[in-house]
Amino acid sequence: MAQPMADLGRSACSGAPAPARPGGWRLLTLVCLVQFMVIADASIVNVALTRIRVSLGFTEHELAWVPDAYFLVFGGFLLVGGRAADLFGRRRTFALGAVAFAAASGLCGLAPNAAVLVLGRSAQGLAAAVVEPAALAILLATYREGPERTRALGVWGALLGFGAAAGVLLGGLLTDLASWRWAFFVNVPIGVAVGGLAAAVVPRDRARPHRRLNAGSAVLATAGLVLVLDAAIEAPTIGWRSPRTISEAVVGALLLGGFSFAERHSSSASGRVTRVWRPG
Repeated sequence: MAQPMADLGRSACSGAPAPARPGGWRLLTLVCLVQFMVIADASIVNVALTRIRVSLGFTEHELAWVPDAYFLVFGGFLLVGGRAADLFGRRRTFALGAVAFAAASGLCGLAPNAAVLVLGRSAQGLAAAVVEPAALAILLATYREGPERTRALGVWGALLGFGAAAGVLLGGLLTDLASWRWAFFVNVPIGVAVGGLAAAVVPRDRARPHRRLNAGSAVLATAGLVLVLDAAIEAPTIGWRSPRTISEAVVGALLLGGFSFAERHSSSASGRVTRVWRPG
């Protein structure tokens, strides 16, 4: 995942008006805090699943949607989220994504029933798909290529494993000492603080509203990714040879094939969704 995310980040910072500038520890801390929050949230809830099921009346099958909704929406919208940072500006997208993640976490913590919790988890995944590529793009645009950037990306990459492990520990502590709801509430002050500090810490960059998102390609890519991911998530439960798994995988692959075809034949290079994967 590290290399594709790095490519996505490079594209989102493409066309920047100024060359990379030295980054300080405050910027690295802020960006890595978002990375930790997004990665830890993917695992923090797993420890609390049993209590969530009892509290909100989930069935065993429905309970799987608490973690799966997050991964499904996160993966499905990651490409479009990276393009948003390219179109609307890294700092603005980063701040709005962090605040949106905090709001979605608050919704999860306050969820009165199973449906609202799954909706909140989906909103968390969408916010993560927006803030994660923007955060990486900020690192790539701010730290000069060489040892400085290598160190910054090393810290960023290390948080992938550390965040997942820490999420399990933190989830257990919060669930035992307080409530499963605090596994979500803990993100609220972090996301709000990151969004508020972004203007002071993250270098300003220009939005590029003259560039447009190819809506057709975005729909094909997102729908294709969601179907393929859902097939992979549900297959261990319903079987790899089940009609649902096969149909979702086939239709998803066809949509992604259509997306690839549309991108290759797009008349406007700046409108291509895959521009977020290109350094220039």
